[in-house]
Amino acid sequence: MDACTIISSVRSESPTGRRLSAPIAAAPHKWEDEVEPTMWEEEGGTVVSRTYGGFGGGRDCLLWHLPDELLMYILGFLEARDLTSVVLTCRRLYTLGQESCVLARVGFADDWPTDKTMPLYQRAAREGNFEANMKLGVACLYGEGCSAAPALASEMLMRAEQLAGPNDPFSWLLYRPPWSSDTCSKALIFKDMLALVDEHQGLVSKRYSGIMYCVAKTLWLQHDEESRQKGEEWFKLAAERGCGEAAFEMFKILAPGAVGDVSQRLESIRYLRDHGFSASHNVQMTLCNEYVRGNLAGSTQAAAVHYVRRIVGANGRPTTGLRCDQGDLDRNGKMRYILVDWLVEVADLKQFSRDTLYMTVGLVDLFLAKQVVLRKSLQLLGIACMVIAARFSEAEVITIREAAWLTDNTYRYEQVVRTMGQALCVARGRLRSSTHLDFVRMYIALTKVDFFVEETMHYVSELVLLFMSVATTSPSLVAAAVFYLTNLSRKVASDECWPESLQHWTAFSVADFAPTVIEIQKCCFASENVKDHRGVELKAVDERYQKRTGRAVADEFTAPTMAEVQAALIAHHAWPSAAPQADSEMDDDSAPATEEEEAAAASPSFGSPPASGWTSVAAPDYATIDEDMDIDLVDPPCSAKPARSSSALSNVTNGVLGSATHRRAKRSSSITTPLMPEMPPHPAGFNSAFEGFATFTDSEL
Repeated sequence: MDACTIISSVRSESPTGRRLSAPIAAAPHKWEDEVEPTMWEEEGGTVVSRTYGGFGGGRDCLLWHLPDELLMYILGFLEARDLTSVVLTCRRLYTLGQESCVLARVGFADDWPTDKTMPLYQRAAREGNFEANMKLGVACLYGEGCSAAPALASEMLMRAEQLAGPNDPFSWLLYRPPWSSDTCSKALIFKDMLALVDEHQGLVSKRYSGIMYCVAKTLWLQHDEESRQKGEEWFKLAAERGCGEAAFEMFKILAPGAVGDVSQRLESIRYLRDHGFSASHNVQMTLCNEYVRGNLAGSTQAAAVHYVRRIVGANGRPTTGLRCDQGDLDRNGKMRYILVDWLVEVADLKQFSRDTLYMTVGLVDLFLAKQVVLRKSLQLLGIACMVIAARFSEAEVITIREAAWLTDNTYRYEQVVRTMGQALCVARGRLRSSTHLDFVRMYIALTKVDFFVEETMHYVSELVLLFMSVATTSPSLVAAAVFYLTNLSRKVASDECWPESLQHWTAFSVADFAPTVIEIQKCCFASENVKDHRGVELKAVDERYQKRTGRAVADEFTAPTMAEVQAALIAHHAWPSAAPQADSEMDDDSAPATEEEEAAAASPSFGSPPASGWTSVAAPDYATIDEDMDIDLVDPPCSAKPARSSSALSNVTNGVLGSATHRRAKRSSSITTPLMPEMPPHPAGFNSAFEGFATFTDSEL
């Protein structure tokens, strides 16, 4: 029997499609230990139970016929709302629903802790449920939804840190300094974590290495010399216990002092190489950058090339593996385009680094791939992800109240806090993953291009961020395509568009990323920008590039046409060319080819699209999509903003997005692959007998 079918029956649907008076086929509030119910109780009468062919010889099958192990596995897939309904139907399910393995996996995606629901969150958290730990920790830290409780918050956050693993320590960003006082909630949480690692610093185990890193990072951010010395000691201890991020921090501490000391420089690279096979993104990319610069630190050239190829190949897959197909958002990605354009403006306004911008967009895409987002909450998600990314990467952060202000107070402080907690749950602590920015930097370091070429590559790279169809593609392949397109726009020699040095270090040929080159050219350069209701183009990336270089994009960059791209790919034998006509006549004995055979012979043998372009679907009618729009992405308030700042982002609430023309007029048909099935609605309220959900109703969410 299909587990999804069982879960759908748990969600209170009868075989006839009508609502049941009880969630499962049993009389309400009856405990039946010996007799297994085989009928569906329905408000209008009795309905015969569903028959599942192929299970148990074709006999009628309900949940009660399944073994306990399978039932517990199924119950773990439910949301807390559904679980509280299911456990009331039968004593057996009530007992199984409170098992550790069920509570450790039950979901809290649509809920937030309150004082009334805290007992259930605590039970699930202590059984190892990451989502329960994360949400309850954030709620108790900020006093949002429930009373502030620093001691409980520190317990939840420390457990969440341990569940996330030693390679991705993240909880420090929630209580990083500066603090209002030494007795505030954030300072108290830090003291609890410091006491815990002091107690276990003699234990040589990865178990506490993530918490050691959080303590070290917090001390390092306090900037006084004594705190920094203690932070360096904790970084070293955490690195010795297997925390790759701590090894990366130690490398950053040692590297500046080794600029004029070759031996110390080599020693710092060797120190980093000892953790080169950890899951730490920063360790891997830093080691790759050192190798391509020629800093082998005693390693052989062959070993260095092998390591770089290994990292490049590991990032040859899509970043999310899924496509965004939100029911309340347009499938063509225009809403996401507007959001990312606004995030570029905010990053430029706050002078944030590229790392912060890319991390923000990555968190947004990950959330869109895993959770349903309403149109009215899209900007809220964007600014919450930027708060997280800024706290992770920047010296100066966005406060939560400032984040609400940047949306022109469209959202409240409490909403930003909750969305931050939800985004951290979805990421499960892994906030920093590889992006095409990392590989663009590596290719630049290997080829040593000049400043304006480097900035042009970053310009094309940021244009890619606007389009989810390309931004969620393989990071290393996207970076290769960006490098190739930028050099192609400069009219350099064919062999310089993708130099032999890059082929040697990455093992990529032009044919490997040719489809990505075509997709980027179509998305970014083949049609016009998105326009607002006044016909003003959204071009925050262009303006950001002009500020950085002092030159207009039109003066420095001329995008190659599709014909030029295809001609260059054909020159690299990476694109099919027209087959020459045979001069000789067909042999008399051979049968004439059918239409199907002729079509097959004309198609590319390696599965690439024909030279005329990719298979595409027509662009949707944006005017139709935008008629029922009910929310705006508001520009960050700033007196120094350019005249276009009140563009589409400040007018979506009025139901107008404007022009139907934009860069993405044609798309690959694969982009519309559905992300997730539509889930049935939750029950109207929670039952009152399950501990922790005494009077939990939808009004409290």
